[in-house]
Amino acid sequence: MVSNTFFNYSLYCYFSGFFSFFIELSLFFFIIFNILFIEINLKKKKMNFYFFLSFLIILLLYAFFILFFNFNIYILNFSLQNNYYIFLGKIFCLCLIINILYIIKNKLLENIYSLNLKDFFCIICFLLIFLCILLSSVDFFIMFLSLEGISFILYTLGTILKTSYINLEAILKYFLINNIASSLLLWSISYVYIIINSTDCYEFQYFLIYSFEIIHLQQIYPVCILLVISLLFKLAVFPFHWWIADIYEGFWTPLTLLYAVLIKFVLFLFFFNFFFNILSSCYFLKSFLVYSAIGSILYGSLGAVVQIKLKRFLAYTSISQSGYILLGLTSNTMHGFFSSFLYLIFYTLASLAFFLILLNLEHILHKQNIIYLNQLYSVFFYNKEITFHLICILFIMAAFPPFNSFFIKFFILLLVLEQKMEFLIGLILIISLISVFYYLNLIQQLLFFKINKTKIYLFNTNYFFLVFLRFCIFLFLLPAVVLSKIYLFCYFFITNFLWPLSILL
Repeated sequence: MVSNTFFNYSLYCYFSGFFSFFIELSLFFFIIFNILFIEINLKKKKMNFYFFLSFLIILLLYAFFILFFNFNIYILNFSLQNNYYIFLGKIFCLCLIINILYIIKNKLLENIYSLNLKDFFCIICFLLIFLCILLSSVDFFIMFLSLEGISFILYTLGTILKTSYINLEAILKYFLINNIASSLLLWSISYVYIIINSTDCYEFQYFLIYSFEIIHLQQIYPVCILLVISLLFKLAVFPFHWWIADIYEGFWTPLTLLYAVLIKFVLFLFFFNFFFNILSSCYFLKSFLVYSAIGSILYGSLGAVVQIKLKRFLAYTSISQSGYILLGLTSNTMHGFFSSFLYLIFYTLASLAFFLILLNLEHILHKQNIIYLNQLYSVFFYNKEITFHLICILFIMAAFPPFNSFFIKFFILLLVLEQKMEFLIGLILIISLISVFYYLNLIQQLLFFKINKTKIYLFNTNYFFLVFLRFCIFLFLLPAVVLSKIYLFCYFFITNFLWPLSILL
């Protein structure tokens, strides 16, 4: 009877571990299958690409099946954790990578001689594995290895997808900056191990909550500050933002899309979890995050005004939008966290839609994408529907009413007002006027500038792209009643994703 009970318990643990990390295991087995059995030639390159895309879609559907029937996806050990909402975060990653791959399909298949799709499939699978492990990590060492794995994948993709001097320069800059951030992170992890004799995140959290009064403050200040600085380096927010514009400009545009949408989304999601669960008791970090958020909003808005290149413009707007996301975290409340999470989701969708249009606007003769902002003005004369979608996306990024991004930013500003920071509210409103100016200036170029026949850019019409753009516009125009339901869903998502500390609040 005892052996039978032990066998059942062991079987339960095996099934729980399998369903918890089903996505990672499936990706790993696909890598082995891809290496051993898949043969790619130039004639079947498109078919192989759709085969990989079909595998990801089937994996996504099966992950939804596991989530819907609530199989044993709850697990917590010394290194990794998983629950319902972390599993849902991994599903978001799969949805994003499927959309990104379909958007950059033409660019990948055009690069027919310099790109080996077999290697590309393996690299994308490894990237998804590292992203999923990062979301589940509860150990500083596993967290460090996951972040380094993501950076290594970006170095590899940058070198095999495009081999221009500007691209190699951007990869080298990204390599050096990430080495600085990784060195700070490894240094802080070493301090954590010296202080608590462990690299477990929740032991460090317990130490901060129950031992903070008896320890010397000079021991804990450098550790927490170094941890936050290393993560802010990865997120490219003020005052560690000065490298991101060169990276956006130098990366090949599909790689820029991958970094700006998928990787930044996962990094912010991980930062939410890490900051709330581990560092929420360090109240001295609140002022540090406030300065970082305000500096990001100010520097991003002022920097975007003077830009003439489109990708550098997107880099500075991403700095500004990251500032608003951090601003919600400064309240150190559940409402602040899920307001920031909702803002992150909507901004990710808007960025994905903007890059979709950017990657499919090509010069009629040279087949090149738009580089400068003043090249946008020919779009209106040849495709008014795409111009309408692009204007709506710009209004969404600028948080104009009646789009829902306005209400989400309004929620964040209300949280700042509740903290009696009226001066910051006035400063943010003034900076918002600056951001409104450069968005309206871009819309003016789209609608009212005269056409130059040497700069004709046409949109590669695709039914899926049009449906996706219409869906995004519809989502951002949902009435306030529907938005409140989404807001409530995100509240439950965050309160369960930030586990287990949220259960105690």
